Amino acid sequence: MNLKKLLLIGILLTNSSFLMSQFGEVEAMSNRKRAEVLLSKGQCVQSMQLYKQIYSEDSAMLDLHGVIRSYTCLGELEKAESMLNQLVFMHPKEPDHHFYLALNFLEYPKEDSAILHFKTYIELYRKKVSVTNDGTPIDAKPYFYIGNIYRVRMIREGLSKFEKMDMIYHIEEYLRLNPVDEYGRQWKLFIDEIRDLPPENDGKYHYQK
Repeated sequence: MNLKKLLLIGILLTNSSFLMSQFGEVEAMSNRKRAEVLLSKGQCVQSMQLYKQIYSEDSAMLDLHGVIRSYTCLGELEKAESMLNQLVFMHPKEPDHHFYLALNFLEYPKEDSAILHFKTYIELYRKKVSVTNDGTPIDAKPYFYIGNIYRVRMIREGLSKFEKMDMIYHIEEYLRLNPVDEYGRQWKLFIDEIRDLPPENDGKYHYQK
């Protein structure tokens, strides 16, 4: 399994009969839902076409994000990064821009940049929730991504003491926020196993699967 797959443990079609066979009752879907399904299936070109169509009609930010995610799906990482950086400049307090930047950086992969933007997302998201005070739960996903980036790095090359502590914190926060995760028990066993793990001769903390 390559690094990109480890890190990420995460479109308009004209033939309606094909859509029916692939996605069931697709005609009942909204265009936005159809685009999301296409993107989730890796139909990057088609998802981009549909998201662009929807965005031209509605100009909703989530559809622009869909266009950008389609660029990431296509491997046009610099294009996606440039568009997201422009959005960050225009809307510096919007957390979702940083979340999709982090996901885009995972595709390079640029792990430290991904961690930075996931953490920025968490900070901005918490501020946004505290302002709206609408009962919106804190999002668990970025905690998972950060913890998993560190886990892979620990297996591949080892972690510094700070990175190990940061990994444990983010995994534990993820499990607290998402207690029903189907792999929660394995995550807890992993944390218990490495919590008191001593450093090796290179001063780093290593984990053998």
